[in-house]
Amino acid sequence: MELAVQQKLKLDNRCSNNQAEQLTILNTLEIIESIENMDSTSCTATVFSDSRISIDSLKNANNHSYLIEESRKKISTLERANWTIEFSWVKAHVCTYGNELADRLAKAVARNSDSEIAFNRIPSSTLYREIEEEAIGKWQKEFEKCTKAAITKQFFPNVTDRLKLRKDLKPKLHRTGDRTQENQGLPS
Repeated sequence: MELAVQQKLKLDNRCSNNQAEQLTILNTLEIIESIENMDSTSCTATVFSDSRISIDSLKNANNHSYLIEESRKKISTLERANWTIEFSWVKAHVCTYGNELADRLAKAVARNSDSEIAFNRIPSSTLYREIEEEAIGKWQKEFEKCTKAAITKQFFPNVTDRLKLRKDLKPKLHRTGDRTQENQGLPS
């Protein structure tokens, strides 16, 4: 089997695996777009991917991530040029030639520190996680510097352990008439 095109695209190390799969789909669509259709007859191209989530994301009208939207635009452009684009899922790691080659190329470019980064849009979920980790780190430093709360520190020596409890330690208060009472399971 002869391959027409082989490309290696490196992503920022904070990008997700899903983004890598979606970038591959977008790049494949761009390669299809570069194929000359001289007589303007209808053509069909099938894009094979082992990423079911990427294929499903293209069909999900609620998914508006950058790469999915760019792929949809490219599909529309191709359809206007008489292309029919089909997507087919293939099982990973079962010796499918093209899929195994794609995995080898991806690993090679990921290991090569000299490779130029082709995509660097970090997912918002990664940014939120990083911001949360930074905030917890700052909170921990302030917590350690604090000279008060010695009893609390016996039970919760670090902020991360306290947050893992996911327990609201505030008293539940409710209003009855003009005064506020602590809710201890007593009827109001």
